Amino acid sequence: MCDVAGGIGTVLVGVLAARPGLHGVLVEAPGVLEEADSHLAGAGVRNRVTLVAGDMFAGIEATADV
Repeated sequence: MCDVAGGIGTVLVGVLAARPGLHGVLVEAPGVLEEADSHLAGAGVRNRVTLVAGDMFAGIEATADV
């Protein structure tokens, strides 16, 4: 699952907690990704999330099924 402009990954954490076999991609600004890294680790899902620095207005370089 790819969450574009997903902040610190709050929605992604909820989805991944409900679906243990799912992996996520979080696309966000670099400064926000630093905070997201800690949030995802604290929620126990960091090992299942790829962090991608990006700008949704300039184009997204991420691949996901959902």
